[in-house]
Amino acid sequence: MNVQLSKKQLGFGFLGIVLIGILTFGLYYLFILPLNDQIDRKNTELDMARQELDIIDNTLTQNSEQTVLNTMELQKEVPVKRLLDQLLLNVEKAEIVSDATINEIQLN
Repeated sequence: MNVQLSKKQLGFGFLGIVLIGILTFGLYYLFILPLNDQIDRKNTELDMARQELDIIDNTLTQNSEQTVLNTMELQKEVPVKRLLDQLLLNVEKAEIVSDATINEIQLN
């Protein structure tokens, strides 16, 4: 089966292939390339957000350690009387509820 094409048919075939190629490249540059650029920008934004998160986490960790130390130092200087008062009230309440007498409490 020998098929012979005329010059006109070959020209239309070649022109069709060229148009399909141009259309393919045009669609690539109109749709796919901008999406790839957007993905790159989003990845960059994500990396920057992760870096900011790491910086904030480090800062919070340092601040919480300093706060615990400051609170402990302050409690050494000024005892927390409120908690002691609450403990005594709870002991007194336990005495009343259980109808017993507490003579001695040892705290370590």
